[in-house]
Amino acid sequence: MKKVIFYIFVLIGVCACTPKPKRPNFVPDQEQMSLLLADIYQVESVMSQSGRRIVKDDEKNAGYYKSILDEYHLTKVEFDSAISWYSSHPDLFSDVYDDVISILSKRDAVVKKELAEQSKERKDVIEQIPDKKSIWVGESNYKLPLEEQDSTDVLLPFKIKADSIKSGIVRLNAGFTFIKGNELDSAMLKMWLCYADSTADTVRYLINKTFKKQIGNVSQIIPDGKTLVSIEGLLFEHDTAKVSNVEIEDVKMVLLPKLGAAELLER
Repeated sequence: MKKVIFYIFVLIGVCACTPKPKRPNFVPDQEQMSLLLADIYQVESVMSQSGRRIVKDDEKNAGYYKSILDEYHLTKVEFDSAISWYSSHPDLFSDVYDDVISILSKRDAVVKKELAEQSKERKDVIEQIPDKKSIWVGESNYKLPLEEQDSTDVLLPFKIKADSIKSGIVRLNAGFTFIKGNELDSAMLKMWLCYADSTADTVRYLINKTFKKQIGNVSQIIPDGKTLVSIEGLLFEHDTAKVSNVEIEDVKMVLLPKLGAAELLER
C-alpha cells in the first residue's frame, strides 16, 4: 500500500513539474484565442443562415475573416499557424474549445433575452393600435411533424387572397418552441406580398433553435401606388432532411392602418 501511495505522489510530482508548452509570441493566449474563434463561428453562422457557402479563400468571404483577424492583429498566415500550434497541443485546444462554447452560450442568452424583450414591447404596441383587422385564415396552432416520421412536408405554406388592398401594414407573428427530438438548428418564417403589377416584397424572420417559446414576426408596409392581391409565405421553412419536432402556436396575421402604425412598430 505504501508503494502505491509513493508512486502516486511521484506521478503527481512529475505532472506538476512538467512545464507548459512555450507559446510563440504571435499565437494568441487561451482567452484571446477563445474570443477569436467565437467571433469567427458567429460570422460563419450568419453566412450559413443566409445561404452563402463558407469558403475561407473565397474573395467574397475574405473580407469578413480579415476584419476579425485585424481586430486581433493577426494575419491569415499567423492565424493558420496558431490553429496548427493549438492542434499540436490537444489539452490546451480542448480548454479553448470549452471556452468557446461558454462564450457562445452567454452571447446567445443575451441575444435571446433582448429579442424576448423587443417581442413583448412590440406586442404591447400592436395592442395599442386601433382599427387593426385580422386576416389570417389558417390554423392557429400546429405540431410538427404533422405525421409520425414525417420531416419533409412541413413547411406549412399559406396563401391569402387580398381584396385589392392599397394601403396598410401586413404583420404576421407566431410562437415557436423546439421540443425533444428536434434535429434542426434553425428555421425561417417567410412572407411575401404580391401586387397587381406582378412585383412582390419578401420579408423573413430567422427562428433560432431554443427550447423556450420565442415569438417570430414579420411586417411589411404596402408601398404607395401598389395594390395588394395576395399574401403568401411559409410558416416554417427548414432543412427537410432533418426531423422537425416543433410546436407553433398563436399564428396571427393582421392588417394595420399605415397612418401611425409604422412609427409605433419602429419603437
